[in-house]
Amino acid sequence: YGLCLAAGNVSINGEANSHEAATGAVIMSRCHGWWALGFLAMSLLAVGIVRLGIAPVWQFAGHAVAMAALVGVFILPMSDRPPVEGAAPARRFAVPGRAVLIIGAWSLAGILMEGTTRGWIVIYLRDSYGASDALAALGLPAVVLTQTVFRFAGDGMIARFGLAAVGRVSA
Repeated sequence: YGLCLAAGNVSINGEANSHEAATGAVIMSRCHGWWALGFLAMSLLAVGIVRLGIAPVWQFAGHAVAMAALVGVFILPMSDRPPVEGAAPARRFAVPGRAVLIIGAWSLAGILMEGTTRGWIVIYLRDSYGASDALAALGLPAVVLTQTVFRFAGDGMIARFGLAAVGRVSA
């Protein structure tokens, strides 16, 4: 699941970046907003599944079947864009510069914070505050809801205040 999540995220970023470069439109944050909206819907569904007491093995099996079906519907029909005329051939390997390494380290910190919050919020609410499993399970949709709202707002905020200012404030 982690590999699929990462591959999907890279694909979203690549497609959004290509669209932004081709059109000048800023859509990266909204693309992540749609992703977060799907995550929100599924985390709310998970709350219902927890409430029903469905065993994790059946949750994973059902998810795997649903994802396989969705790949057939949405992913397989996709095709690559033709290469841009006059573009330099893609390099197989490039040594990242200092700026890329700093951005990567910063991103890793954010990913670890986000992943820790998403991965442990339910357990934290249950164990630290005594919330029932079903109530604690609402912690994940609450976190994802805030991500969703601000991801949809991000492009407008960037257009109004600038990328650096939004990055600084959100960090």
